[in-house]
Amino acid sequence: MLTLTSSALTRAESVAIWLGIAGNILLFAGKIVIGFWFRSIAIISDSLNSFTDIIASLIVLVSIRASYKEADSQHPFGHKGAQPIAGLIVAIFTGIVGCEVITQAVNRLLTGDKMQPGLLPIFLVSGVMVSKLFMHLYVRKVARRACSTALMASA
Repeated sequence: MLTLTSSALTRAESVAIWLGIAGNILLFAGKIVIGFWFRSIAIISDSLNSFTDIIASLIVLVSIRASYKEADSQHPFGHKGAQPIAGLIVAIFTGIVGCEVITQAVNRLLTGDKMQPGLLPIFLVSGVMVSKLFMHLYVRKVARRACSTALMASA
């Protein structure tokens, strides 16, 4: 297995995180516009998922930077614990947003509000699936090489 230096892993992790942030910003913007335009609760909730991915990536970025800090008097074993904590925060945050999406979906069912049909949402969702797959595979590869639990949670 290829072993990289700490600085190389940090660079690879940084590239993976910023790729996720940039990609999810673009996906969020596209999905929120199309979701409201076509009144699709599914696409709007998927845009919220992209928003949580942006927040999660920022949390992971902070935790990875913290985890590379040297041991000090308050943390004699180092700061590696920052990554599992970040993974937990990401999971909790995603769960909260998921509950809000369920609430909105149930409300939509009870009120009978319908979305407008169109091909654009289908093309958008197809493009999102492909781009999310490539982002996931890349971030997962970097997370495995770096043994990064926070980055794996983000993937």
